[in-house]
Amino acid sequence: NRNYNENLGFISRNFTISAWNSVQSDEFIKQYSKIQKNSNLKDSVDELIASDESIKLFKSNPFQLSLLVFLADNDEKLPISGIYDLYERFMQKWIDREQKRTTSTADNRTIINSLRIAANKIYAAEENDIYNTRYSTAFYHRTLAAFLLAENLIEAFLINDIDQIKALLKQKLKDDVTNFIGNKFTVLTEKERNMIKENL
Repeated sequence: NRNYNENLGFISRNFTISAWNSVQSDEFIKQYSKIQKNSNLKDSVDELIASDESIKLFKSNPFQLSLLVFLADNDEKLPISGIYDLYERFMQKWIDREQKRTTSTADNRTIINSLRIAANKIYAAEENDIYNTRYSTAFYHRTLAAFLLAENLIEAFLINDIDQIKALLKQKLKDDVTNFIGNKFTVLTEKERNMIKENL
């Protein structure tokens, strides 16, 4: 905003953050640790990363690293098994924390359903309309919307909710959603896979 004026009207409102190197990610963890006054945070993050080799990749993605650090800071001890699991655990911990802080009195199901409706609106919005939509007035991370759509679709297939499946598949789902779905499929039980196969 400081550099924006009528002569710089061509500036895009979309910004891309490049992958972080290990120095940058370690600095982020260090600063987060100071803010939260959690001197054990780096060790907690390292323990989560040690649980699965693929988790190391999250350190180079600023947003995924922030989710990982949030989980470590909120005493997550169980191993994380991929990107779907990372986002699912974050959503659960975040909602639980907000309910403890009484920022919301709604039950988990109501909150998740509301978030899914918002995610669907955000994801379905045309790129040029995102800034004009009444559903997004501040920063959001598109991967949260993609995760919520993937979660909704998997659940719809598991319970065979035909109307929900049709509604979700009406829009073009990109790799950001299908990557979450693919990752979730790697950890589904055989019974869940068979249920989805039968429902298909």
